[in-house]
Amino acid sequence: QAKLNENAAGEITYASANTKIAKVDAETGKVTGVAVGKTTVTASTYVPGVEAQIEVEVLPACTFVKLPYSTVTIGVGDTLQLKPQIDEGVATTFSYASQKSKYAKVSDTGLITAVRRGTTTVTVTTGNGKTCKLTVKVVRADTTVSFAESDVEVSVGATKQLKWSFTETDVASVKFAVEDESIASVDKNGVVTGLKMGKTRLKVTAYNGKYALCELTVIGKPESIAISFPKSISAGESVTAGVSFAPEGTSASVTWSVSSGDAIKVSKKGVVTGLKKGKAVLCATAGKLKAEKTVEVLPAPTTLSFAKSKYTVDIGETLKLKPVVDEGSAVSFHWDIATEGFFTIDASGVVHPEAIGKSKVTCSTSNGLSATITVEVADLYTPTDVAITNAPAMMEVGDTWTPKIAVKPSTASASMKWQTGDPNILTLDSKTNTFYALSFGYVTVRGTCTRDSSLTVSVRICVDNPDLEMTIPDRRTTTAEIQQNLSKIRAVRDTALKVVKKLYTAGTITSSEYDARKTAVERAFSMYEFPWMTDTREPYWKAANSEDGAKDFKPGTVYYGLPYTQNNRVNSAESVVNQGYYKDTGKGYYKLNGSKFSDRQYPGNDCSAFASISLWGKGSDRASDTTRAIGKASYYVTINDWTALRTGDLINKSGAHVVVFLYYTDAAKTQFMLIEQGGGEAAINTVSCNVRTVAAYRDAGYSIRRPK
Repeated sequence: QAKLNENAAGEITYASANTKIAKVDAETGKVTGVAVGKTTVTASTYVPGVEAQIEVEVLPACTFVKLPYSTVTIGVGDTLQLKPQIDEGVATTFSYASQKSKYAKVSDTGLITAVRRGTTTVTVTTGNGKTCKLTVKVVRADTTVSFAESDVEVSVGATKQLKWSFTETDVASVKFAVEDESIASVDKNGVVTGLKMGKTRLKVTAYNGKYALCELTVIGKPESIAISFPKSISAGESVTAGVSFAPEGTSASVTWSVSSGDAIKVSKKGVVTGLKKGKAVLCATAGKLKAEKTVEVLPAPTTLSFAKSKYTVDIGETLKLKPVVDEGSAVSFHWDIATEGFFTIDASGVVHPEAIGKSKVTCSTSNGLSATITVEVADLYTPTDVAITNAPAMMEVGDTWTPKIAVKPSTASASMKWQTGDPNILTLDSKTNTFYALSFGYVTVRGTCTRDSSLTVSVRICVDNPDLEMTIPDRRTTTAEIQQNLSKIRAVRDTALKVVKKLYTAGTITSSEYDARKTAVERAFSMYEFPWMTDTREPYWKAANSEDGAKDFKPGTVYYGLPYTQNNRVNSAESVVNQGYYKDTGKGYYKLNGSKFSDRQYPGNDCSAFASISLWGKGSDRASDTTRAIGKASYYVTINDWTALRTGDLINKSGAHVVVFLYYTDAAKTQFMLIEQGGGEAAINTVSCNVRTVAAYRDAGYSIRRPK
């Protein structure tokens, strides 16, 4: 069935290019196959040239239909999807019927649903009358489901078909899940695939919520073996050797031996004993894998000391302790930590910090020598403050940027973890911490201190589009900056007008709609291109909403656009000047005339009056519309497609706020430039432009209201 574009109306007629292959109903579009072959069906409207075509292939009719089984047993509440089988290379439709639907019913798509205990026959019929039957026995819902094995084992890269059963039925709907998806995966048919070595659990859940668990072990064979043992020991000393396997997590049975020399001996458990001065080769064998290490037996030391009595290590680093012994003596040591919890020390004497603190550490040798030191774990490099020093105001597609960080104190670490708010606009190479501009739009970059996650920095970056104005005008300036800021405002306005022109040129909008949207932009910006100052501090229209005075109007500051108010709210820039509320200073800005106020009620507009005046004009009876009126007025239509916004559309939330859409600022249409009165930004008390995300408004419950 053909469809017209949105808001279009008219009859559609259908015709087949070859009625010997397929016929089509001219009014309904229903196609009937006549003979094997291909033809084209055309859907036409009353408008010449507006039509659509589709190729129709008529395949041979099927000669049989069958199901994989003739009888099934399912539990009450369960479902079973039928999948009829027909000749290869043919086409048909299926219809389904249950003889006794009080026991089991079947949908138009062949989904059987068990209703209550009993037996029925389901018949499958093809479009050309071929049939097959299925006996469906409905029994009480299963009380348990169980795995055939309580412990399942699979190798890395291998697969295994799970087996399970039910108390009552032979066919039932189940779902499978694995607790740790990094270790194994399981598909909808219960086929498990080992991903990496480890242990986890599998879960099978039946249609009625009953479930079973089983243990899963993913195993792997080691590819290499290595011996862990000191380079030297002393005569009479016994040290247990260790082995490691690769890849990590693999394991195997090890056989120990001495392959060369008589200076050492080794037990079955890997305990190596020094026999006499000299060298020998220690050997570990695991199947076909073999590792060797030369061990030297040296004289036992006669002295043991350290270069310092106290060592300090940063919480994020490690420290290698180096005991001093007689030259040429054995160097196997044992470590005792007096107070646990601050750090550990491995067999090689490396300190691994765990928490801030200190403890006494005693180092001893096999022949009874010992020395004691103090080891302290401190935070030497965590900064108290971080800041970006080279944030770009704007980038262009193809530009790169690597953030530079200033830290306090200067000796602290500047290591940061960076994130991009939108990798389609600005992508990050995490190895070099370099950002690459890919497409235009606004994006927020955030950095988190690797040593203290509470320390963060962020910057909003604009990737410029040469065809769109991306710079957001300043909210407030000095008098010396008026012309520069007005240029920014007009650049946004001109871009909006250019986008409206493109909509008209592309045929998206009519000539009258073009004029209306162009006028709406001009009216909105006439209320924005209005710089003004006040000689006295003027309070915000409502003290409770003034952010403790942050929104008050203050002398010495140039404001842009009419002030926000919900009192004297239906005003344009032209009307407030004509009424004498503002005076032209002749210096490029207006001055607020407070003597004209009535009970401190300065004139301006609120968000809904600003939007309504922009669309309909101050003289219209719609100029005073509220957000609730905008949300239900018949002279607006709701648009549900957030990628189809047009300049001048309103984004409205009844009882809350409304903004005027100007144009998208990214290729994906996820961000846009708007103009509004007030807004959610701190201390905003006049008209402003900003770039926001579609998601922010859509997820907050706003809707698109398009003027008719």
